Amino acid sequence: MALKDKPRESAAPQTPETDSVSTGDIVKLTFNVPKSTRQHWKQAALHRHMTVTDLIVEAMEKHLS
Repeated sequence: MALKDKPRESAAPQTPETDSVSTGDIVKLTFNVPKSTRQHWKQAALHRHMTVTDLIVEAMEKHLS
């Protein structure tokens, strides 16, 4: 099953009220990764019933602790 990008206007806004990562002030971070990496992260997040944001934040917190 291939995952497809949502049109930008239909994506839910990521605000402290809707995003489960809501400790402190939330800022947007944009960076480039290979499409295959993004797809891998999306699959991993779906498998764990979490958002890609939560997956990356959790991984970085573990990596940096």
